[in-house]
Amino acid sequence: MVKIAPRKVSFGRTAADTVAVKIVKVKAKKSNREPVLVANIAIDGAGYSIAPATTCIAGVTELAGGDKCLVAIDFTPADPTKGETDTGTLTVTTNAEISKPPGGIVQLEGGGK
Repeated sequence: MVKIAPRKVSFGRTAADTVAVKIVKVKAKKSNREPVLVANIAIDGAGYSIAPATTCIAGVTELAGGDKCLVAIDFTPADPTKGETDTGTLTVTTNAEISKPPGGIVQLEGGGK
C-alpha cells in the first residue's frame, strides 16, 4: 500500500514567468513485504512540470516498507490571473494499491500575478 501527500497542492499566486516549486511525498506503508515500484509519473496542466529535484523515477524507484521518494513540481504561470485558476493534476501509478488520494491523483492549483 502507498500513500501520496498532500492530496492537493496550492501554489498561490506566483509572479508570471517565475518558477515556484512544491514537493509531493510518495510513501510505502511500513507493513509492505514487497518493494513498491513507482511505475509512472505524469503531470498535466498549463505551467506545471516535474522539477529536477524529483527523487521518484518512473520505472526505476523501488520503495521498501516505510521508504519514501519525492516528486518536485514546478509551476510557472505565463500570465496574471484572477485567483488560482491554473489547474492541473499529478498522477502517480505504482504496482501496489494507493490508499490516498484515490487513483494516485493529486490536484494542482495556482495563478499568476
